[in-house]
Amino acid sequence: MTQTKGKPPLFDLCGGHPALDLVNSLDDRFTEDGPVELLADYADLLRFAQQSGLLDVREARRLAGSVPRQAAARALRSARQLREGLASVLYSAVDGRPAADGSIRTLERHFHDASEHRELRWDQAAQSPNRRAGLAWHWGRFSAHAEL
Repeated sequence: MTQTKGKPPLFDLCGGHPALDLVNSLDDRFTEDGPVELLADYADLLRFAQQSGLLDVREARRLAGSVPRQAAARALRSARQLREGLASVLYSAVDGRPAADGSIRTLERHFHDASEHRELRWDQAAQSPNRRAGLAWHWGRFSAHAEL
């Protein structure tokens, strides 16, 4: 049975990548007492995304104040499904065995959904003198949607 913990002040972002940190948001996954859910609600998901650098403070506040309850619940469910798909594939790779087809399909669905939020824009390459101006993919204006 999955337990939930009180709101920790910060997520432990020790995975080196937001995807690994997302997997770690189900804490104590392999302990005798069972896992502890750190994404207990949509506010936790927003806090995780902000602390991971995926959203800025303004975007997180906008989402917290504007997303309907049902959309927030769907986004939380979706994030947990993504997390478990990532975990399954990751642990399969660590164990040297093929990933389950269902987990691969879960990741494929989420990657496809995420790609719909990309926008092709002209990039002036002002950040780096070594880069040329040209077309580049950027994340679109998805911050108005519950599904991160």
